[in-house]
Amino acid sequence: MGDAGYPDGHLVLVRVIRGGQEECVLHPVQLPRHPVLSSAEYNQSMSSLNPYVRAFQLIPRRMLIVGATVLVGATLVVASWLLRDDDPWWSALLANVAVFAMLLIPGELLLARFGARIERAEGAADNAQVTADEAQRTAEDTARSLQDVRSGLIERQLAELEAELDVYREIVNRPSRETMLGALRKATEDEVITRAGVRAPIWETDIHYRFVVDDTLSELEVRLEHDDGKVISSVVWEPDAAPEAFYQQLVLEVRAAGHDRGTALNDSTQSVQELSEMLVEVARLRSQELAGHRQTLRRIIERRDGWYFTEDYVIPADSLSYTIATDRLNEMDWEQHLLNKGWYTAPSAIEFARTLYGVDVRGDLEERAAASLIPDGMGNESKQPFTEIPSN
Repeated sequence: MGDAGYPDGHLVLVRVIRGGQEECVLHPVQLPRHPVLSSAEYNQSMSSLNPYVRAFQLIPRRMLIVGATVLVGATLVVASWLLRDDDPWWSALLANVAVFAMLLIPGELLLARFGARIERAEGAADNAQVTADEAQRTAEDTARSLQDVRSGLIERQLAELEAELDVYREIVNRPSRETMLGALRKATEDEVITRAGVRAPIWETDIHYRFVVDDTLSELEVRLEHDDGKVISSVVWEPDAAPEAFYQQLVLEVRAAGHDRGTALNDSTQSVQELSEMLVEVARLRSQELAGHRQTLRRIIERRDGWYFTEDYVIPADSLSYTIATDRLNEMDWEQHLLNKGWYTAPSAIEFARTLYGVDVRGDLEERAAASLIPDGMGNESKQPFTEIPSN
């Protein structure tokens, strides 16, 4: 029996004789404690106590099945042999069962071999699929990464171009002396315009504004010119002059030159806006070397009525690959030649170009005609006909 005061022991009833009297006394007895083992410790102890059990556990399950089948077959064979005389029928039955059991052994082995091959094939196929999937994921990740890099590069280059174009847009968006100077300075340094400045036509007149920055690119002057570049007047944009005052002064210069267009039609800012749009368009056209415009669309003097006039070429804006060298403007039949190509503004453009570049076609023609006179062998001079045909 147990007691709350002695949780690890028991009470034993003991008979004691004291002074001739018999008494019964409860005496506590401490019992040895037994250790409690975990399952892992138990298995380890059992395996250490019985090595045959551990050896049995290491035998493959398929080998156990084959061994059991062999044992059953052998037992049936022995039983069949013992009953061959006493009970032939049972002997034959047991023999047949033994044969059947023995036939299961090679079948089981073949099945095991076939199953192992299938497992190896499936494992190889799984490994190949995993490898292919990993390769595909790697390729997709690589392609996606390269696409991200490519997109980043292109976006950065486009941002750089937009920042360049913004310099020219600021002339209109934020008109001031500083923005005008910044745009003309950049265009001059990039050889978009000539160092002698750039012109913008004044609407419905035959005069032009020429925007010029000095050699230090710090002083801004606007000149009023005729088609041939002859200066009518000039205005310097002083640092303390507000845009409204300066553009009003340009209007007054046009009026003084006798080209007043009337109320609400004298607008000097319209020419500035055309200048800004031209600079933006040309900068965009020149942004890619492979477009082929950097060598021809450079050092621009003016854009007028859809034609660019540079230091070296006259170029139609709608067909930039077609260029007319300025040193060939003295050749005849340019007007008709270009009209045949469908440029119906060509006669006006060629006439303006000859005036701008100072080409005297009549004087050059007379000089060529005089050079063509040769002696006819009898002391007289005869004129040899010649024809100038543009090759463009």
